[in-house]
Amino acid sequence: MSFSKVAYLLFTLSIILICYAPIASSDKDMINDVCNNANNPDGFGNGITLDDCFNLMSMDSRFSSASDYHVLSKFIMQFAIQKGTENMNKFHEFQKDFPDSKAIVQCGTTFYTSTISFFKGALRDWDGNTSNAMHEISQSRDGSEQCMIAIENEKIVNGTITNMNKMMQLLTDVTLSAMDLSTQ
Repeated sequence: MSFSKVAYLLFTLSIILICYAPIASSDKDMINDVCNNANNPDGFGNGITLDDCFNLMSMDSRFSSASDYHVLSKFIMQFAIQKGTENMNKFHEFQKDFPDSKAIVQCGTTFYTSTISFFKGALRDWDGNTSNAMHEISQSRDGSEQCMIAIENEKIVNGTITNMNKMMQLLTDVTLSAMDLSTQ
């Protein structure tokens, strides 16, 4: 291959890399912005850290492919509905391990049903009624918090249940953050 062909090839390759570099960095910037915006001055609470937020935001490839905060908000809500449904099903499985637990039954029915319902309502309203969607997301946290309280009141110690509730709370915080950034 002649020198001019090599130079042309390297030039073309460098242009391609330059064009894609801002896209990769803006994806990370959006995720950083969402996590940092969600992290209030006292932290997330319940032992949730900024690293937990970054780990959560790497769980679904759609998050890093979002074109803007509005789209990212939708992706997070869809993910939250999926995870909430999975968690609800796990609570039904936990009923076998904790047959006398009213808290497990409440978490798998009442509490997680309401959390999922709020996420679905917010997703439905997000394009047309942003203030209502944000209100619904702020209420979605109640279900996982009530579940956590019910579990603690029955003195059930189960790391999986704790992590499921923390994830749903973090999903609420991250969704609100992305929605907030979308409206700025």
